[in-house]
Amino acid sequence: TQCAYVSINGTTAPQASAGIATWLLKLIAEIAEYNDGVKTVIFLDEFSAIGDDDRAVKLVAGLVERVRSAGISLIIGTQTTATLGEKAERIMGTAGTLITHQNGNPEDIISYAGTTNVFEDNYETNGTGERVKTGGRMQSQFSINPDEVRKLPIGECFVISEGKWARVCVQDVN
Repeated sequence: TQCAYVSINGTTAPQASAGIATWLLKLIAEIAEYNDGVKTVIFLDEFSAIGDDDRAVKLVAGLVERVRSAGISLIIGTQTTATLGEKAERIMGTAGTLITHQNGNPEDIISYAGTTNVFEDNYETNGTGERVKTGGRMQSQFSINPDEVRKLPIGECFVISEGKWARVCVQDVN
């Protein structure tokens, strides 16, 4: 397996970073087209540095759909899904695996883990101030509680693949 890690600093020269990223993504597309069967992993870290560039986002959306059949794993690192632009749903829907660490707005990611039906009781307060159960209904809830994602400590994440999920913790080696 060959591996490449790419981090493009977009804070000092955003236009140049977007141009470099677009060139690099086109190069990855060519690698996918002429792949010789070698398993390849490509990390695109800090995608937010180029996420505002429509060219790069459109290229990534198409790449995610094509590279798997060529034996290439494309890993995109971003702080929020908003930096994936208008193609976020397409990119995440095509990805084989989603990983989320602590995130203040996790709903769009955890929706890929599915929902569960939970019975929710309804209560009313009677004339004496007592709570009285009056019925209930089935309520659909995320399989992964969004508040659990918001509170994840360093070293923990949720991994989602094919509607299944697991909470994963990396053991501290110090």
